[in-house]
Amino acid sequence: MKTGFLAILFCLSLAGLSQNNHPGTNEVFSQMFAHSRGDNDLLIARREFYWENNQWTSRDSTEFYYNEEFLLSQSISKRLIGYSWTNHRRKIYSYDIHFNQIMVLIQDWENDEWVNAYKDTCVFDSNNNKISELHLFWQDSVWKNGGLMQYDYDNNHNLIHRIQYSWWDSAWKNFVQYFYEFNSNHDKTYDLSQFWEDSIWVNLNQTIYEYDSNYLRTLLLQKRWIQEDWENHIRWLYEYDSNNLAVLYRGEEWDGNSWINYYLDAHTYDEHANLIEEFIEKWENNAWINDYRVLFYYEIIGDVEETEMQVSKYYVFPNPGSGKFTINNSGKIEQLEIFNVNGVPVYKNHSGILKDANPTIDISHVDKGIYFIRIFCDEEIFLQKVLIY
Repeated sequence: MKTGFLAILFCLSLAGLSQNNHPGTNEVFSQMFAHSRGDNDLLIARREFYWENNQWTSRDSTEFYYNEEFLLSQSISKRLIGYSWTNHRRKIYSYDIHFNQIMVLIQDWENDEWVNAYKDTCVFDSNNNKISELHLFWQDSVWKNGGLMQYDYDNNHNLIHRIQYSWWDSAWKNFVQYFYEFNSNHDKTYDLSQFWEDSIWVNLNQTIYEYDSNYLRTLLLQKRWIQEDWENHIRWLYEYDSNNLAVLYRGEEWDGNSWINYYLDAHTYDEHANLIEEFIEKWENNAWINDYRVLFYYEIIGDVEETEMQVSKYYVFPNPGSGKFTINNSGKIEQLEIFNVNGVPVYKNHSGILKDANPTIDISHVDKGIYFIRIFCDEEIFLQKVLIY
């Protein structure tokens, strides 16, 4: 099966919406993204549309190019100016021999030529863990320091510390840092953020995570540092269906004495476990009010029999999840890759991990969003979409 991610349709609901609180009433279209994929399931084009004057209008488009290793090598975005598409921004990617992304060069189109704008360079250790990221910006025809991130890991390759520096007065200055803790299953259980003020680190936020016996996240509790003590801020409670798919995120806000309703985020899936609708409600005046919803459309390239065979042969769970996924497989996995919606790889199988009957992959360090797991097995390629929240 080849699954093409065709479009994501954002429907922005008007304030007040409908009295019956039913999605679809008094909605107005807001934004749409159309994604095209090539023969190797790689994203090759992305078009952005806006709803104006009762019709879809395209303003921005991006094309993606890959090297012989199917790694994203370049992306070029264009904007519609008048009746012509004009170059806007170009990103050029470089990798090391282990397929780690070590540089992104960003250039803007000015006066009919590409001009440097930003550059990010990364360093990885022998375990392919990113240990530093340097952000540079182009000014007066030279690269100048902007920001620096450094990362520390435990023996299990879990990210346990991240610190960000800013360049000020010709020296790196502390800016913000994060600490992380994990349980024996490599699930993140705690994180702490601090910012640098008056030559000391000051607490900012802390988050506590809880999971059930199926490694599914059940609680996210965030606290804020207020007047020398931690105070409850927001918590999210998660519900799943029988297939371990997240169907409801319930947000609650602390009013100083108790938890009150804040947001509801309901997910609906099709028979192939693809997310097809996300419906958001917010709590106002003691009632749930429609906020917005997102509709997802997919194209399945290939017949239904082939699709069902692949879904049953390899099943990734929990999905959506926090970034740690288990692959329930009935075949021998020879190679595994994970990449984001732009085709940038974020993971390639480490030596020995695929020997397990049901291997566990941990990419909890990446940004939230949609990713694709590509599995190579017996001269076949299988693709599974996952969502990290």
